[in-house]
Amino acid sequence: MQFTDVFSTTAKVILALVIISAVCGLGYMILGSIRIGDPDANCQRDTACREAKANVERIESEAKAESEATTRDLTIKLVYLRHGDAVGDLYVRCTSGDPPQQPANKKRCQALIDRVQKEVDAVDEADAKDKAKAKANW
Repeated sequence: MQFTDVFSTTAKVILALVIISAVCGLGYMILGSIRIGDPDANCQRDTACREAKANVERIESEAKAESEATTRDLTIKLVYLRHGDAVGDLYVRCTSGDPPQQPANKKRCQALIDRVQKEVDAVDEADAKDKAKAKANW
């Protein structure tokens, strides 16, 4: 065996090892960048991220509570305007935090709440139709 044959074979083996190493390194870089597991794990370790996330959740909950309160206030105004003070007062009592205990009053309140909900749905439906008509005419 001559030196050039041994050198040529060794050079080929080394070149093959370099290519295999490069492919493995590239594969590790690609696969290493894929996140596995809990995407929130890094946020749980980072104080600023946790605080920001808690702040977003607090703001969302405040906005939801404010929206629900506004909706309730508007519904109460709608009841007072359409049905008068007596029905409005009854609706407020029925939807407050202290529901009626007597079965007859529960039934009466549920009937009123259902009637008001139908009216609100009708108003929402009419509003949606008006918006669709306006959009079609635009």
